[in-house]
Amino acid sequence: MSPAARIVLAMDEAREVEIAEWVERFVREHLGEAPGPRCRQNGERDPDLTVDFTYEDAMPPFALEITSITDHFDEPDVRHVRSFRRRLNREAAKLGWPHWVVGLRTETKLSSGLAPSVVTVMGFAVELGVPELGTASYPRDLGADLASRLTAEFYEGVRQARLHGVISVARTDSGGVRTIRVEEFSDSRSLGRPLERAMAAKGMRLGRAKRRGYWTMLAIDVTRTDAERYLMGYRLPGVPKGIDHVWLFVGQRPGGPLRAAFYANREERRLVQVA
Repeated sequence: MSPAARIVLAMDEAREVEIAEWVERFVREHLGEAPGPRCRQNGERDPDLTVDFTYEDAMPPFALEITSITDHFDEPDVRHVRSFRRRLNREAAKLGWPHWVVGLRTETKLSSGLAPSVVTVMGFAVELGVPELGTASYPRDLGADLASRLTAEFYEGVRQARLHGVISVARTDSGGVRTIRVEEFSDSRSLGRPLERAMAAKGMRLGRAKRRGYWTMLAIDVTRTDAERYLMGYRLPGVPKGIDHVWLFVGQRPGGPLRAAFYANREERRLVQVA
């Protein structure tokens, strides 16, 4: 590991510790529980316990996972983009229709789940025989006759694709698979989708801890200029079963000071400001 990489890693770990300290403080002040000493996990002590920290002396013991949501999205490496498009071209050819335009939200990262989600929606479009299919506009795209044929697999597939950043797929006559970035007016600045995506991504990890008897908490470090206005009184989308409590810590810049803190639990999903 290079000296620069070690510095970045140290900064990341320092931020995790800072957020963990905030959680400990609010657990004492707002939940009336004594967390006790924290224990670093990340699968280092137990390969099945991959959360960031546990608190073994708490009653009951609790597990904490930390993640972040930011305003900044790096442009992917050119080689990464080419590899992504090659994969889509291969998969599109297998579907029997090789030419598509894929609309992606501007914030979309080329994550491991994005290509399978694109291919899933392409497959639905081919199966249903429609020239275009949107992950939010499908009721209009399909009409009543086709809508009656939709299955639970369809709804879950388009939901996952929407979370990954897929807006629509459209068949074309040539050109293979092309991707375009689309700025939406309705929710391009919304925190709802990034929050749902973060909870879904971390819910499995926390769920494994919950099955082992831990009380589970997700802490989200939010660096968004619109966050405080948007989060006040916001009702979280469905919180995964593996997550008992959610804390959101808002700042104006990455690693910057805390400006506001919000809390919700799985039963009462409306966020309340705690600091």
